[in-house]
Amino acid sequence: MISFFIIDWGWFATAVATVCGLGGLWRTVLFPAAWARVFKVTPKTAVGGVGAMSIQVAATTVYGLILFILTQLEVTLSVFVLVCMVSCTIGVLNFRFDEAKTFFHAILLEVGYIIVASLIFIICGTL
Repeated sequence: MISFFIIDWGWFATAVATVCGLGGLWRTVLFPAAWARVFKVTPKTAVGGVGAMSIQVAATTVYGLILFILTQLEVTLSVFVLVCMVSCTIGVLNFRFDEAKTFFHAILLEVGYIIVASLIFIICGTL
């Protein structure tokens, strides 16, 4: 049985803050035009606010906690979860986009972020 005491909560908090900050930068600074074009989002059509961001931060925190716990057991388990998450995301995007070029760009944007965010959690979980 895994103990929550073996998790370094300082590294966990750092990883969550880094991943959430990266998520904001990913869509607003690094790839805003591509993200808006692929997902057809403009400032007027963007939905969100505090409620949506709270849900996103909570989901990111839970996902990160899962990766932290699995990394303590075996790093390959965390990598397996990462592969499952990527596969699931690609499957969902496949139903959303008909055009191959747009589908490919959506994969680069969404799966790219998932891979980078997951690696941050896995690396911080090993520290």
